[in-house]
Amino acid sequence: MAERMTARKRQALEMRGRIQSAALDLFDREGFENVSVEEIAQTAGCSVGNIYHYFTNKDEIFRTILKPVLNELYAKIYSHDANQMTIDVFISSDFQQASVQEYIDLVSGHRIRLRMLLFQAQGSSLENFRAEYTDAMTRTIFVFFQGMKQKYPHLNIGITDFFIHLNTVWL
Repeated sequence: MAERMTARKRQALEMRGRIQSAALDLFDREGFENVSVEEIAQTAGCSVGNIYHYFTNKDEIFRTILKPVLNELYAKIYSHDANQMTIDVFISSDFQQASVQEYIDLVSGHRIRLRMLLFQAQGSSLENFRAEYTDAMTRTIFVFFQGMKQKYPHLNIGITDFFIHLNTVWL
């Protein structure tokens, strides 16, 4: 019986993978809004009912596909802790290069998913992600600078909200 359950579980994982792979390809080429569940089913080689067995709707498939990049992006927001930072954040070229390299690695590792998230999410629950992420990162960096000002009161950290927001949009 355990062997049979393992085979079923493996088949279920394989089917979920086929559905996600088909959806990834379709969403990448056509964008979320222009892809139907029927097209995903046809490309995955399964029935529409089978898709609904594994996913609630098309949006859940989209979010599942984008979960790895979403997790990394949100980790970036929560990694800015002024209590753990030192003055090196402002003066160390090694620190700055490492920070830039983190974003380069993120883009390199998730190029297709980032493009889908930022430019092809219209009609999905993530269609406003870009603005929401920018606002969240702006707030986080603002709090970060407030913490750095408390930690290093002698520094002139007179950075405007607009400047922080502008740099966040650039990132």
